[in-house]
Amino acid sequence: MSPQHFVDIGQGNLDEGKPLECVGPELVVVARCLTPVVSSFTLLKDSDAIVEGAFDALNHNQWLHLACHGTPNRQQPFESSFAMCDWLLMVKDIIWSNWQDPQFAFLLACHTTAGDEESR
Repeated sequence: MSPQHFVDIGQGNLDEGKPLECVGPELVVVARCLTPVVSSFTLLKDSDAIVEGAFDALNHNQWLHLACHGTPNRQQPFESSFAMCDWLLMVKDIIWSNWQDPQFAFLLACHTTAGDEESR
């Protein structure tokens, strides 16, 4: 099995929007569970969780965990986004990024499972 490199990105304290109090504790649990298992563990939290840092981390890690505010776009799903400290990390930009050998992504973002009238 090839080495697994993991990046954990958490943004719970935006200037605008409700703070996500669960992000900090979640990052701690993920780190505790995965640090012994993966080859390397990178954490980007709060002011370090910026779009450029996320893309750089994707270039060096196969596994991704995102814990942040999320905004779904039902009409154009690839325009859905995750709130970083400086801007929005768009799903389409992740897909088009230079993510090397992606293997696993776990996304915990508010509003991403809200659904719409047709899916209820």
